[in-house]
Amino acid sequence: IWEVTPLEGGVSATPGQVLAAGKEGIDVATGEGLLRIRTLQAPGKRAMSAADFLNAHNLEDALFE
Repeated sequence: IWEVTPLEGGVSATPGQVLAAGKEGIDVATGEGLLRIRTLQAPGKRAMSAADFLNAHNLEDALFE
């Protein structure tokens, strides 16, 4: 993960759970709130925006650690 933005508001989701995904990024619950992933890099690939990642991948098929 290369770039994230913390988001306002609390969540009661399990840390690591993807709550939303769209052109703005991938929103993931953390132990202390919510992060929006804006830029990421899959193993062996180049860094890319979350929007580009979502255009090429189905989140149900992707593995997030």
